[in-house]
Amino acid sequence: MYALAQIRDLVLRHAGRLTPAGLVLHRSDHPTESMPTQSTPVFALVAQGAKHAAVGAANSSARPPSATGR
Repeated sequence: MYALAQIRDLVLRHAGRLTPAGLVLHRSDHPTESMPTQSTPVFALVAQGAKHAAVGAANSSARPPSATGR
């Protein structure tokens, strides 16, 4: 879990601006309403909280692993 905590800290530090690697990091400190967006290509890493995505009729939800490994 130490690596996930490091990633979470990096996201908190760099969210909202373009990183040297050309990545755009997003974060929210509260649940948000669904909003239509389109990004290509897409890679989502859930470092804290949860992520829900819908593409047409297909839905996907993700949470990071718990600290206890369950």
